[in-house]
Amino acid sequence: MLKYSRPELVLSNATAPSTPPALLGPEPVHTWCYYFEKADLAAQQANWQTVVSLGDQAGVQRLAPGERSEWLVFIEGYARLGNWDKAQSLSHALFQENDPRLRSSLCQLFQGLGADHRLSADAKSQSLKTFTELGCSE
Repeated sequence: MLKYSRPELVLSNATAPSTPPALLGPEPVHTWCYYFEKADLAAQQANWQTVVSLGDQAGVQRLAPGERSEWLVFIEGYARLGNWDKAQSLSHALFQENDPRLRSSLCQLFQGLGADHRLSADAKSQSLKTFTELGCSE
């Protein structure tokens, strides 16, 4: 379905948020999906503060994904803003699940962060440290 995707049509910076017609009823309660989708859009715009804020809000409500890979956007947000304790604890928890897809995605995430020239030397060092701690280099 990716070939049919048209992300350029998404108005992510609209001047006024749109409101659905009243016939649809009130906005539903925000579940994990709400926080994840908003965070994923913010990550596409490199708005890491919003990603972290949404992750914190979901955490306060003790929400969690059904698809564990959805944690990755929040891990990246925490890492990019220097909250390495949170990024590493979430990463280690996911890594313990022994899911090869998750392991591979985590390794790619931290390898990419370690190579990102826009990050500080300390951030790159932390990324590579996490990469090694997770056993990605093996």
